[in-house]
Amino acid sequence: MRRMIVIAAVALAAGCGGANEPAANVVEIQSDEYAFVMPKRVEGGWTTMQLTNTGGEPHEFALVRLGDGKTLADVKQLLSDPASQEQEPPSWAKIRAGLPTVAPGETAALTEELEPGRYALICFLDGPNGRPHFMDGMISELEVAGRAGASAPKADATLELGKGLTAPRLEAGERTLELRNDSDEASGVFMVSYAPGKTAKDLNAWMESGMKGPAPGGVHGGAIDVPPYSTVYLTYTFETGVEYALFDDVNEIEKRFSVE
Repeated sequence: MRRMIVIAAVALAAGCGGANEPAANVVEIQSDEYAFVMPKRVEGGWTTMQLTNTGGEPHEFALVRLGDGKTLADVKQLLSDPASQEQEPPSWAKIRAGLPTVAPGETAALTEELEPGRYALICFLDGPNGRPHFMDGMISELEVAGRAGASAPKADATLELGKGLTAPRLEAGERTLELRNDSDEASGVFMVSYAPGKTAKDLNAWMESGMKGPAPGGVHGGAIDVPPYSTVYLTYTFETGVEYALFDDVNEIEKRFSVE
């Protein structure tokens, strides 16, 4: 599976907790062909970006914090050069953790700490026409102001990204994975499930083809471009009878697991 730079049913508990537990800070985002429907301004700190794919194609979001004075127009100008996707981003574009491929009709949620500032959400996935979704309008700006005061989610399992990646031991139902990047390079992981007889090679080929034809399995989000020495949280509703896989395409590591 190609590495996506600067994005299964999921249900994230966003209500109030106990007396000493602040409410979760949830930003609801809908993705369709081809746009993000989302708030324009939110509070920061620990923030849950909950993406619901209401379209007929898989979608994702990469997340970029913009430097002072930079706007979505600057991002669009940068992306207008095809070579930009093969180069390191400029200093004014700070890559933050994003949510990789989410299948149509599904929801996935990623929680991370967001600093005040302007951010761009971008879908880099290719459509059936061979064009990346952002070229057809799937790119939006988000302003983060202040801090909501929410706490990090309570994790059901903690995983180390990179070469130390292991499969979690989980019970079925809504569970939260703490994904830690303790290295000095950005890291990430995809969560998938394969159709019988299919492998990561088949999923990669399907993605590279612009996702034409039947999918060789399910795509359930994950985390991409997690910055060095940082932590994010993935919340997902796991089902019995499904074999899941955590796939790190950079280190070519795959860990399969089922839930009790």
